[in-house]
Amino acid sequence: MKNLDEIILERRTIRAFTSAIPPEDLIRLILKAGLHAPYAALAVQGIDRYRRFIVIDGQSETSKAIKELVKKHTNKFSKMIPVLNIFLKNKIGEAFRKRLHADLMGVAPWYIIVAEPKGFPPASFQSIAHCLENMWLKATELGLGFRLISVFEGMGKNEGLCRLLSLKKGTYAMNCCAIGYPAAEPENSVRPDINEIATWIR
Repeated sequence: MKNLDEIILERRTIRAFTSAIPPEDLIRLILKAGLHAPYAALAVQGIDRYRRFIVIDGQSETSKAIKELVKKHTNKFSKMIPVLNIFLKNKIGEAFRKRLHADLMGVAPWYIIVAEPKGFPPASFQSIAHCLENMWLKATELGLGFRLISVFEGMGKNEGLCRLLSLKKGTYAMNCCAIGYPAAEPENSVRPDINEIATWIR
């Protein structure tokens, strides 16, 4: 088993996966890591199943249906581009434009949607972020690739998606990731020197 420092340094976004399918036992280990991440206890008090995992076979008909819903969602959002012209004139805007027209889910053996009930204080998205980070680190330790598919953050009110996932529309925050074996060795991560960005106040 690798130590935590090694796992953190090796964690990468993987955008292409091989056709090999990771066994379900490994996926369960990743889910368990996510389950033990912090959560907004006050916001979900009295709810036993405060964190939901929907594991989707990447070759299934459900996966295809969800990809179509994501495509429709992003196409609808892209109609707002003229309103955002000022923003879209810069480099970030151009990258944003390209992403809207890309296949945001890609091809992966497994997709996992994490969902938590919305509550007060409104911390469900932060809670899901903690969960996904745990899952990402566990996937890295297991030699698996991991990619966030953050378009799902805005799909909690999508009627078709909620129906497919058996979730009540508008009551859950959600996000998604893709998991599989990396198709290529990821590039080294480049980060600034910690002494250049850390401020110490005593």
